[in-house]
Amino acid sequence: RADKPVACLKGGDNAQNAAAKSAFVQNIIILLSNSVVGSMSDCRGRKSFLALGFSLAALAPTALLVLQIVESMNPIWYFAADASSGLVGILSVSFTMLSDLMA
Repeated sequence: RADKPVACLKGGDNAQNAAAKSAFVQNIIILLSNSVVGSMSDCRGRKSFLALGFSLAALAPTALLVLQIVESMNPIWYFAADASSGLVGILSVSFTMLSDLMA
């Protein structure tokens, strides 16, 4: 670590802190929204929620790609896109669809 510039060390620390905060926010969103999404998918069907979940999961890689192309873009957009994937849990909707098929 001694051979790296101070700016690189601080940048790495900032990225780790942002990633940890993004994961925390994502888990809180999952905790709060899973029961609501589950109830809504019971009434309105699961396919649209599964499609929404996959779309939200695709936001983070898309934001990362745009971040690489547009150098002036703030990295917070990537972390916000990553956290937003917790709005609709793909696994919970997938497992519920699987249990519907097995029953």
